[in-house]
Amino acid sequence: MILIIDNGSSYISQLCNAVSEYELKRWSDTTSMDGYDGVILSGRNKNNNEINVRNIGIVRYCYNNNIPLLGICYGAEILALALGGTIMKTDKVHGYYDIRINEKILVDKDVIRVFESHGYIISKIPQGFRSIAYSQNSKNEIIIKDNMIGVQFHPELTDDGLALIERFLMLVRKEYYSLARK
Repeated sequence: MILIIDNGSSYISQLCNAVSEYELKRWSDTTSMDGYDGVILSGRNKNNNEINVRNIGIVRYCYNNNIPLLGICYGAEILALALGGTIMKTDKVHGYYDIRINEKILVDKDVIRVFESHGYIISKIPQGFRSIAYSQNSKNEIIIKDNMIGVQFHPELTDDGLALIERFLMLVRKEYYSLARK
């Protein structure tokens, strides 16, 4: 069972449609991650310090307990912050963009089409992570370490992104192993 944390994303229904077995909880209702096979942190539509504090706790819990986590947009940014990376404010990015894949771990293509909507980017990735994709908007479109994945875009909104979510779900189900051991 996947726990989807709703941080106020405008695209939460599309995200839920991409995952077959899940429980959806608002960020404020998450008191325990016990019993979940993986966690997905959604994007958000406004800055809120309480959301940040709660999500940092979720990221650290998953990291320390080896629970697979996929951070989407804001979820990727808070993943980076919680584990020692940095983010920076940027011009608003909104629309469809191509991102280039450095390492074919989560996707099997050289370029994928994604939808982005954000005003921050990951500027420094946490120690031990690596960036496996970049675009004109960010040098860190996808960051990864073992079963912790952050994507700066909204994979729930494009076919290429949905394929990436499916690869994460395969990792959670232990049907896909090559991510963690590269």
